[in-house]
Amino acid sequence: METQTDERQIEIYRTMTPQQKYDVMVSLMDSARSLKEGFLRSIHPDRSEENIRRDVREWMLYGRQ
Repeated sequence: METQTDERQIEIYRTMTPQQKYDVMVSLMDSARSLKEGFLRSIHPDRSEENIRRDVREWMLYGRQ
């Protein structure tokens, strides 16, 4: 069941240029990466930054946790 907000968001996406859609996608991916890095740091405080980045990269590429 769609809400009014869903319908409005769909309309916004329909009116966006390809570049605008790409920019939104990049922003969302950056946010997801940042959140995942923070989560991994919180549960593995002793893990190196290199390992955190590797784990996030694998998660982004392959969906591995």
